[in-house]
Amino acid sequence: KSNIIREFAIATVHPLVDFPEIDELLSEGGRSIDAEEINGLLNKHSLGVWIVGHNIPEFDAIKLREIGVTLGDDNLLDTLELSLILDPLKSRHALDGEHRAREDVLKNISLFWSFDRRWLALPRKDVEKHLSWQDHASGLGRYLNAAL
Repeated sequence: KSNIIREFAIATVHPLVDFPEIDELLSEGGRSIDAEEINGLLNKHSLGVWIVGHNIPEFDAIKLREIGVTLGDDNLLDTLELSLILDPLKSRHALDGEHRAREDVLKNISLFWSFDRRWLALPRKDVEKHLSWQDHASGLGRYLNAAL
């Protein structure tokens, strides 16, 4: 398992704008992108409420912390977790493709928006029931609270 990060992308989605603001870092000459560069982008995009990713707490956040990137747990929102909750009988929950940072960001945004529409369409009592099972301080708990 390597601590080398070859690419990193982050986006801020603005209300009433169809396309997100995306920034990307690509390593050159086999070097790893360092924590200072990634923290710089995270600070630039710090107006966002959540850091959304597919399996972010179990993979991305761990890798980023290993190289010294500062991430809190309370603002991580996992689209894999949302997928498992909303589509429990689905046999596959992976993001398809080559797993390139920019493309994964775009896929996550699309996935998040589709889940967002579904959560917002649910009756309030159903969202409240899901919220009762969550830690209210977690990313998912804060997201469900916002959906109410």
